[in-house]
Amino acid sequence: ELMGSADCKGRSLEGRIRTAVEKVTWKQISFALASVVVLLTLQTLALPHHDSRSVHAANVNGEAGTEFVIFGTTMYPNATGVRFEEALESVNNARSAGWAIVICDSSPDPEVRVRLKLAGASVFAQHKSGGKGQGLREALQAAVDMVPPTAPDAIFAYQEIEKSDMPFHWGEVKDKMVRTGADIAVPW
Repeated sequence: ELMGSADCKGRSLEGRIRTAVEKVTWKQISFALASVVVLLTLQTLALPHHDSRSVHAANVNGEAGTEFVIFGTTMYPNATGVRFEEALESVNNARSAGWAIVICDSSPDPEVRVRLKLAGASVFAQHKSGGKGQGLREALQAAVDMVPPTAPDAIFAYQEIEKSDMPFHWGEVKDKMVRTGADIAVPW
């Protein structure tokens, strides 16, 4: 979109790239990087394509059909504060919407994991050092492990856990992905 805009007409490739980079937001970069992490991890995990799975299994969401698992990372100094409260609300909203949610946590305070687990998340301490990228790989692996091999298909939804209203929008994203056969979606 940016590369073909009027701002870039007649400019060199370097000029067009510079214009695109200046106009892209950190939110767009974050979603794009998360999408790449998911694609690379799924390719590495060699998750079977839906054609190799049974179409009659119940899933982690309690219904027959496509699995849907939210995954993400957290790190809080302790189990207080606005960001932590938003994460708890997000877990509650995900569970009330019927979604499974997996969190890889690197908080120094174990109470963070206890309270997230009590709210309904599948949460565990990050096993390896490596920052958020390593945490995302571990969270995605745990989400993949949660899906039974007999599931017909699966959607793994990366979410910044503090975005507490996002669980209410995942149903629309899931429906559109299933209807269109999309392999990846970047909701804005």
